[in-house]
Amino acid sequence: MGLMLIKRQENHVLGIWEIKENLEEAIEIFKKSIPNEFKSDKRQLEYILTRLLLQKIDRKLIISYNQFGAPKLNDYRNISISHSSDFIAIIISEKKVAVDIEKISNKPLKIKHKFISNNESILDKKTEATLAWSAKETVYKLHQDGGIDFKKDIETATQIFKKELGYVPEIFSYPFGEYSQYMKNYISKNFKIAFGQHSRVIDINKDKFELPRFPINEKYGELKRFKS
Repeated sequence: MGLMLIKRQENHVLGIWEIKENLEEAIEIFKKSIPNEFKSDKRQLEYILTRLLLQKIDRKLIISYNQFGAPKLNDYRNISISHSSDFIAIIISEKKVAVDIEKISNKPLKIKHKFISNNESILDKKTEATLAWSAKETVYKLHQDGGIDFKKDIETATQIFKKELGYVPEIFSYPFGEYSQYMKNYISKNFKIAFGQHSRVIDINKDKFELPRFPINEKYGELKRFKS
């Protein structure tokens, strides 16, 4: 199995799993049903391996989610979960806690103007940009109890679209491809379709609010890549 690390400290425990299993192997190990809302193989695999990692930390723990889509446990402790590329991370603590794991890439460097203010400064390197993005994602997760109002942000954007364009688009793209079940539920009631950021071909079996998309940038932007 892909278990990499379980580090137990006085105030918290951190677990990391490297995804080496395919979906069929994971299902065989897990031996439990998967909720219907997880349509893609990637999401199903993450669901299973997250719970296998949690079992390695403490077999008595069960994950559920609050109204804002943040994970919670069946005891008094706090939990935070992160998925990125081929890794899953879980941190559990009696105190408020958050974790974010990111693959170092050029993507945060290209969009750093969207999350780095004029009062902040980072070197023009992908490592620093990824670390800054990960730090801000962690802060966001710390406020997934209502401190950051996702719905209010969408409503504000809707007003801007009406004012500047005269209409509101019916297609939604999750910011940086990240979303929770809470966000998906809200978007499904206000938009016709929504895209994540996992690269796959769309077919009739795909969840229309978890559609894949192919990035068009740098080496991925050539037209020949999209020709059959």
